[in-house]
Amino acid sequence: MEPETFELREGKILTCTNSSNNDDINSIVDEGILMFKRRHSPIFSRIGSSISIVALIAHLITFCLVPILRNLPGYNLASLSLALILAYSLALIGQIPEVTGVFCIVSGVLQVNFLLTSLLCMNVLSFDIWRTLKRSKSKMVICSHNKERNQFIKYSIYSWGLPLLVSCISVMIDNTEGVPSWIKPHFGRWNICWITNSKAKVIFFTTMGVVVLLSNTVFFVMSAFIIKNNTMKNTSDQLKQTARLNFFLYVRLGFMMGLTRLICIIAILSNERIFWIIFDVLRSLQGLFIFLLFTCSRRVFKYIRDKNSVRTPQTSATDS
Repeated sequence: MEPETFELREGKILTCTNSSNNDDINSIVDEGILMFKRRHSPIFSRIGSSISIVALIAHLITFCLVPILRNLPGYNLASLSLALILAYSLALIGQIPEVTGVFCIVSGVLQVNFLLTSLLCMNVLSFDIWRTLKRSKSKMVICSHNKERNQFIKYSIYSWGLPLLVSCISVMIDNTEGVPSWIKPHFGRWNICWITNSKAKVIFFTTMGVVVLLSNTVFFVMSAFIIKNNTMKNTSDQLKQTARLNFFLYVRLGFMMGLTRLICIIAILSNERIFWIIFDVLRSLQGLFIFLLFTCSRRVFKYIRDKNSVRTPQTSATDS
């Protein structure tokens, strides 16, 4: 091998360099990994992302049409769905060969932003479930529309504002001279519409993902203890049932998204192609999971059935 070159052998990165600069070595390794991933990006990952976009749009349409979905957890889930739609769309755009230069950089920055937003939206969902169950231990859970709206605004500032702040900081660092190369994300380098510096990716993306994953686990465990101990003393049976149902639904969603992040970490550490494929499949189908869990639910089907049953007698009476 020639100096300052890399070679892919059985999924491993082999490098040869005569430079004493570690940044140069990391740059070569990062490029090899990213180019390897781009060349071997499975077509079903793109198909899965397209399916998820359609499924999430269908969920948002259902959310707008079915009133029973328009509560605080429903708004939080809609926020997550919107973030995923934007992230999936930008990921597909970033894979178009003609998207280069500034457009590739913008696509990469926005992908990071909306993926972080989706992570924090999931964090909001897990926190809100725990908060609802905790409040139900001591008093009736009676929330007016205004209180729910104000709470949703607070959640949105957190889940959309913090990623925006992180993205702005990463862009500033990326375009500031004198900043060490190892901390720069290098968005759009080699026409890869993503963070192309592995160390910067840990700082600006992976760390938040791990923290959110651990946080979600803690909230879900505490929620499970509340349900197991049956401490919701002053809450009506209907509210208890709804809280339990929401909890188990969001646990499934949280498990699926958490498993996806875990596979991603394993793929990064091992750089084995099979883990990248599994990660791509799970990541690309998250929107479909949301649609199947929350849109294709008994509550939604019951609402549609009841609404149709009410219309049918009226139509018959009009015809007679």
